[in-house]
Amino acid sequence: MTSRSELEIIFHEAAKELEKPTPIKELTSSIISIEKRYVYGEASLNNRLRLIRELIEDARKKGDIC
Repeated sequence: MTSRSELEIIFHEAAKELEKPTPIKELTSSIISIEKRYVYGEASLNNRLRLIRELIEDARKKGDIC
């Protein structure tokens, strides 16, 4: 049986893994930033779509996403 302290260590290590940036988290964060700029009027519709398309294509080229 696993002791409480061992379980705490396991959970802390798992939490550290979740905090690490992954390619999909970075892509999602970038898309959200672009969307925020569009909502607050700092970006045009065409520019917004172009930027999102470029982010996704760059991620595909790197092999980060399928």
